[in-house]
Amino acid sequence: MKLNNTNVIITGNFNYSEIDWLTQTVDSSARADCKSFLYTAEDCFLTQHVLDYTQNNAILDLVVLTRKHDLVSEVRIGYISSSDHNMTTFKIHLTSPSTIKKPRVDQNW
Repeated sequence: MKLNNTNVIITGNFNYSEIDWLTQTVDSSARADCKSFLYTAEDCFLTQHVLDYTQNNAILDLVVLTRKHDLVSEVRIGYISSSDHNMTTFKIHLTSPSTIKKPRVDQNW
């Protein structure tokens, strides 16, 4: 996988309860897909920014980034009474590329 000069933000409920995101380790008895996700994240230099439990004693809802760590801030976990998951909120800091105007070429035929 090649992510050169690309900012990537991956979010969602991944249900990898076997991953301990605080120590970035996975138990040897974990499912193969769980191990593969953690190892792929490490190989691609991705960092996970949710550090509080999102369901029971696990971090299942993730905000994963590559390259610029300042793209996301204020990651917070909040309680929702009607869900078995907590709510994850965060701010994304993006700037749009500047518009480059091409010079107009007049052709006199």
